[in-house]
Amino acid sequence: MKQTLRLGRIAGISIGVHWSVLLIMMLLVQSLALVVLPAAEPDHPAWMYLLVALVATVLFLASLLAHELAHALVARHYQMRVERVTLWLLGGPVLRTPPTQWLQPRAVPFASHSALADSRRVGGRRQARSLKV
Repeated sequence: MKQTLRLGRIAGISIGVHWSVLLIMMLLVQSLALVVLPAAEPDHPAWMYLLVALVATVLFLASLLAHELAHALVARHYQMRVERVTLWLLGGPVLRTPPTQWLQPRAVPFASHSALADSRRVGGRRQARSLKV
């Protein structure tokens, strides 16, 4: 997947986004600011709903990036060369060469533990404890 916008490098791995991420951001912000937040907390100014929706969307995409970066770092730990991570509409594939299939099952559980740890930090402690990994 080709990067539309390059964000920089983290741990030597090129990080970028595809144009579809902007579409998802707009849909998330619109949904949160116009429907979800006003229904959950009525009687606040529209700018506040928009600001909270923007912050929530950016945090969501940052957590997605952390998840995909965890995949890339685990792949690198197993001596796979990781070229880049590109966030797109449905996630963020890690481009690595050479493509080896036998290491992928090892990388997935570690990245899932990373996502579980993120959910605990964000405030989902009760829900995270109930998950059995």
